[in-house]
Amino acid sequence: MAISHSMTGECRYRAFKGEFDLDTGTADVYKMALYTDAASIGIDTSAYTTSGEVVGTGYTAGGVTLSVNALQLINNVACVDFDNPQWPSSTFTARGAMIYKEGGGNYALAVIDFGANKSVSNSLFEVVLPPVTDTTAIIRFA
Repeated sequence: MAISHSMTGECRYRAFKGEFDLDTGTADVYKMALYTDAASIGIDTSAYTTSGEVVGTGYTAGGVTLSVNALQLINNVACVDFDNPQWPSSTFTARGAMIYKEGGGNYALAVIDFGANKSVSNSLFEVVLPPVTDTTAIIRFA
């Protein structure tokens, strides 16, 4: 297992270049892909990869589209709030996830380590993202 939980360096770099529009109502599409414990993704991951990606019933390569609820400034920290992504009627095991911008390089924004393998058998798999605060949001710039 080599999934490390972090906002990626690529995210920081591309954000400063103005390549991410994380506000609501934009044309940018953000996705979450799921990964097995065979994946090797983390802070140095620059883009979406199929290496180590989950394969199973109810899961499509590339993952699901995320809905951006809001871009917020909390205690001088810019935070992004996403809906919790879901895979209904699924059967697979996942160890972690990647949030990435679809298209134009499929740049990685964040990698999430679930802490252990999480399995589902013909039921809903949901990634419950942490509350959006200046210290817990998955994507935040301080």
